[in-house]
Amino acid sequence: MHVPEIAAFALLRAGLAAAQLTYASNQVEVVPDSEVVAANFPEVEHVDLRSPAFANPDGVPATFANGTSGPTDQTTLARNEWMTYHSPDFKSEEGRSIPFVYLSTSKGVPTDTSQNTYGNAGAPSKVRIWMQGGVHGNEPAGDQALLALLGRFDANATWAASILEKVEIMMLPRYNPDGVAYFQRYFATSFDPNRDHTKLARQQTRDIKQLMVSFAPHVGVDCHEYSPTTPFGANEQWVDAQDGQFSAMKNANIHPDIRNMSEAVFANNIAAAMERRGLRWGPYIVGPSGTDNLVLEETTGDAKIGDSAVALTQAIMFLTETRGIGLADQHWQRRVATGLTMVETIVQTAADRAEEVLSTVENARAKFIASTDDIIVTESARPTNITWQFIEAMTGDLVDIPVQFLNTTPVVANLTRARPEAYVFSRAWADVAERLRITGVEVQTLQSDFQGEVEAFNITSAEVARTKYEGIARTTVTTETVVKEVRIPAGGFWVSTRQKNAAHAFVTLEPEGIDSYATFNVLPNPIIPGFAPDPSVVMVDGIFYLVTSSFHIFPGLPIYASRDLQSWKHIGNAINRPEQLTLANAGTNSFTLDTGHTMIATGGLFAATIRHHRGRFYIVCTNCGSSNGSSDLQNFIIHSSDLWSGQWSDPVSVDFHGIDPSLFFDDDDRVYFQGCFVMDRSKQPSCTIKQVEVDVLTGKQLSEQREIWGGYARYDTEGPHVYKVDGLYYLLVAEGGTFEHHMLSIARSRDIWGPYESFEGNPIMTADGKDEYIQNIGHGELFQDARGAWWAAVLGVRRDGDGCAALGRESFLTPVEWPEGDWPRITQPKMEFERGFVEAASSLDVQALRPPAGVTDVLIRDPDFSKYRLSEDDENRVTLLPSRKGFSSPTGTCTFLGRRQRSLATYAIASLKLDDNMKSAKGLRAGLAMYRDSARHVSIAFDSDAKAIVCHAFNSASGLDKVFSKTLPLGNETRKINFKIQASETEWKFYAALLDEDVAAFGSESLDLDNCSWEEIGVVPVKDLDARDFTGPILGIFAQASVKETEDTPVTFSHFSVEDDGFRM
Repeated sequence: MHVPEIAAFALLRAGLAAAQLTYASNQVEVVPDSEVVAANFPEVEHVDLRSPAFANPDGVPATFANGTSGPTDQTTLARNEWMTYHSPDFKSEEGRSIPFVYLSTSKGVPTDTSQNTYGNAGAPSKVRIWMQGGVHGNEPAGDQALLALLGRFDANATWAASILEKVEIMMLPRYNPDGVAYFQRYFATSFDPNRDHTKLARQQTRDIKQLMVSFAPHVGVDCHEYSPTTPFGANEQWVDAQDGQFSAMKNANIHPDIRNMSEAVFANNIAAAMERRGLRWGPYIVGPSGTDNLVLEETTGDAKIGDSAVALTQAIMFLTETRGIGLADQHWQRRVATGLTMVETIVQTAADRAEEVLSTVENARAKFIASTDDIIVTESARPTNITWQFIEAMTGDLVDIPVQFLNTTPVVANLTRARPEAYVFSRAWADVAERLRITGVEVQTLQSDFQGEVEAFNITSAEVARTKYEGIARTTVTTETVVKEVRIPAGGFWVSTRQKNAAHAFVTLEPEGIDSYATFNVLPNPIIPGFAPDPSVVMVDGIFYLVTSSFHIFPGLPIYASRDLQSWKHIGNAINRPEQLTLANAGTNSFTLDTGHTMIATGGLFAATIRHHRGRFYIVCTNCGSSNGSSDLQNFIIHSSDLWSGQWSDPVSVDFHGIDPSLFFDDDDRVYFQGCFVMDRSKQPSCTIKQVEVDVLTGKQLSEQREIWGGYARYDTEGPHVYKVDGLYYLLVAEGGTFEHHMLSIARSRDIWGPYESFEGNPIMTADGKDEYIQNIGHGELFQDARGAWWAAVLGVRRDGDGCAALGRESFLTPVEWPEGDWPRITQPKMEFERGFVEAASSLDVQALRPPAGVTDVLIRDPDFSKYRLSEDDENRVTLLPSRKGFSSPTGTCTFLGRRQRSLATYAIASLKLDDNMKSAKGLRAGLAMYRDSARHVSIAFDSDAKAIVCHAFNSASGLDKVFSKTLPLGNETRKINFKIQASETEWKFYAALLDEDVAAFGSESLDLDNCSWEEIGVVPVKDLDARDFTGPILGIFAQASVKETEDTPVTFSHFSVEDDGFRM
């Protein structure tokens, strides 16, 4: 056997002892069978085993006998000359080759694993068989059974020719060479390779998956061992008796013709072959020990399991399990003979009935593509009563024990849905599209906007598990579906269900499925979407708290909480009382950048930092206003002993000429304030990082302010945070400005005051010059979870094909690796994070994460609360008194009640009561608006002067000042106007509908959106309002008056809400 890429294995033995120290916790205890039990497992006669462990027994290491290694290391394997391995262009996580064997009588071996070349390379009339072993590295009979099969091919040319005349075989004897090297179940990164086929968290899984998809098998087998070392029964009186267990894959989305052939032909042949050799068999089962009331469950069809994932390509696929984990070398010959019997029978059956197999599978694929049957979202087993054979532990006798058997041949469908023609989703889900393509699903990119009627999922509940499953806290969701008209911009994705591998889309895109992307939290980024820049995070008692900038919006400094870094709730706002500070001078200004883009800078609350020390939360922030044409930078500290109560102190001032302050509490309880000290913004370096010791309760400075680092790029060095790790002080900063050139850099020192040594690998994170969907990343916070794993929360934007960021700056999460004594390595942020489980806090009840009512409502600058009246008897109603000032006012406030737009696909609705006073009022405008800042806003409103519905789009920076006006028949009978804003990644659409209803019941009735006669009033592209800015869109209701006499005219709204959509067609 020739292995072209073998260099990695030459070091195996030299490094094995040290490496096993790392992975020792993943090795299972050896528990051999007792003498009386072992008597049931004699060697199998008349079986010629030609795997390396039998062909070259002197090469078996002594460590195989004590259960710390397998029987054949890669070096020994390479010395055999009877088979040629082909090395693909990928390796294991530790750099080992993952060679495969391609058995075919076709001329040449195709090598392009990126295309479906294997499936077309040989004669199309042949059955293609995929075989894999060594998925779990401590199951040696799995790979040895396949190696023994190769040995038989090599030894018996006549038999080999008869088989390969009918079939082609692609075999990976060692799927997980790292696991085999360390004799452990897992990948080198401790992921289970057989549980990674939905989330596709590891590159090794993805690479092998693409190889399998390119081969397009009709038949497959995955060879494992199971553990007999845990006895059954209340007194541990029964031991597993089956030499081999096997099961065909049973997911109900596999066509029934394939499932029927798997059972009626292949399974029956395997059972007969096992019995001919005196081997005991049964279906693969799992079940609890420690009880006499045994419940055994047959294998299910979970797509996250590797063999089931193969079967979902509409293929016959078997899992074989030989009795062996934890037995070391006990019964070795019988174990390999058992494994060989099962895989050899599968191959022989496929060859003997090749024409029937090929016809059945190919026809089933065609039927599946054309089918109108419902798809299966969730399924369960059928309880039956049977007897199961065990071995009496004390006597060694074979006994039949009554058990409840959860039968999955076939499964019972629980939740079903009508098969959709396609799934359609926005480009924000680019990573989902990538995953689907890896599993062989054809995903088309929309070349133009899609507009049409879809069935949309609304998540009605989501419960995060408190325990982990294979590194993930899974989420169980329930949904409701609504039919609506939507628009998905060009660049989104279309997944037709009329394709062979569509079952992968069914099991991953239907949210309730056990293997769905919703279940595995594949898409949590951004963790705080929509107008949520400059995140700062602290963990206290297992709960993560995150604060972001809020600028000119009141209440300010929103605080979010999460138990698991995946599900976040907006729980409060630190600036929630007008007397804490004023935002009256939080104005908006426009500038032209050196890139040619327009920057729109808004004042107010900049870049807060949250910290916790000795039972108290602290937030430090800058209130940036403008006075007499110059910036007024007011730095302050607030604190709270009970963050959940919303009670925060009044600010104490810190005299510092700069922005982006941070606090660091050292081990001796001294507190250090760091900030971006502003020098001259007209040239670079425009600022630097200075530090001062402070009294955190008074703001008094206890030392002089000293510069500690100017940054790596020395270009807009901002956003400092200090961390003490392994006795060293690390200083993280943002540089390059908050737009295209944004980055994170880091330095460290042995002293809090420096000098700080810049990391030679700076910047440690940036999207500048990279083809990434998430751009402008920077201004980050490093923090640890309860396990000590490091994370980064960073600012970023999602830019569309035109370079526009509809939602502005958002908060993203990404994993960090921080080796002891080394520098941190931050993973490039993606639309999902792929690190495993974060332990959910047990000290806080789930209900505590429910936000208080009204916490998401926002007003502009210093609101006039006398102009807002909430109904005491109907929470659907709110009455506004019009303000004289409008959205374009650079200071002060206007009457506006809004909520942040959290999704690219969103709609906002509100119903306006239209009474006679409003109709006769002068200069009154009331309706629904999209507001970013005083420079940019769009509104749709009833205009009392025009007696019309008016849509007004305004952008002072670009000169946009456009009015869409439509005179609707506002007769005396018109009593209500419904407004709607429909948002997408590329535009906002503005609608109105007139209704003739009795105003006496206004607000108490439901708002039926589907039966409204909506009329489109105006469309405003996102690009018309786009800029390099600080804020994001807010959707809300408003009332304005151009004359004083109308200020007292009450305007009543009902059913104001902002909704998010997920789409299914």
